[in-house]
Amino acid sequence: MTAPETTAGTIPPTRPPTRGEAIAAKCRDCLYDDRASGTWRQQVSACHLTDCPLWRVRPLAGGAPDCIRARDASRLPDDWRDLSHDEAVRIVAGRIDASPRGCAAQAIRDLSGCGSVSPCPEAA
Repeated sequence: MTAPETTAGTIPPTRPPTRGEAIAAKCRDCLYDDRASGTWRQQVSACHLTDCPLWRVRPLAGGAPDCIRARDASRLPDDWRDLSHDEAVRIVAGRIDASPRGCAAQAIRDLSGCGSVSPCPEAA
């Protein structure tokens, strides 16, 4: 068994992890996909598993929208769970583009007020 990873790498085996390190390690283990877009923190910030006991204490990426930083599921856009992983990570990272396939371009504008996320018109 390897030592759990933290933001600084692995937790030294000579001491127990802090509560924050343990939470970060579990969230990273649950969600992080190194082949998907975004850093592990951005992916964890975009987590839609609001019924998870760690959701409100999960580590967040810097610059995450207010409705995510609030750690209150009722403040998330109504259709947050319907976004693709990549769209949610781009919203968290603030990297939404306005290209024809940038379907979440409207979502980032809506998230400035943490309103609902508009569906992608190209998907219809």
